[in-house]
Amino acid sequence: TAAAATDAASHSTNSSPPAPTNGSSNGSSSSLEDEQAHVTYHVPPGLDLAGEEGRQLGIRAAAQGLLAMPYLSEILPVGGAGDRLGLRCEVTGEGLPAAMLPYCGRTMLEGLVRDLQAKEYLYWHLTGTQVGTRHNAAPSDGVCLR
Repeated sequence: TAAAATDAASHSTNSSPPAPTNGSSNGSSSSLEDEQAHVTYHVPPGLDLAGEEGRQLGIRAAAQGLLAMPYLSEILPVGGAGDRLGLRCEVTGEGLPAAMLPYCGRTMLEGLVRDLQAKEYLYWHLTGTQVGTRHNAAPSDGVCLR
């Protein structure tokens, strides 16, 4: 609607937000409010994936990434003790990394490995060549990963 478009235009990332009011009727404002009135927001550089042209750009970027699979390796940072969440190794009693927290019937680590396997399968399905991605799970020191 026209009202929604007007509202969206008033919240553009390149425009300054309206000056906040302090509730007083005399129009005075604090220095913080003055600073906030002069703040601008800049859109970071990146791909614009909006619209059909952006959709095609996204498809090309994904295809290039997929074709680079033979040259890639993955590091899975799975450290970060989950002992605050009650995750403990049954053998040692040490805190497990949060990556071992069950989610939808699997741990996060299992999900990461399955995701890697899915990318390798897609590469094989599209190219007919099997690829084995080098990967390293990097847990915290002394953490049980059984």
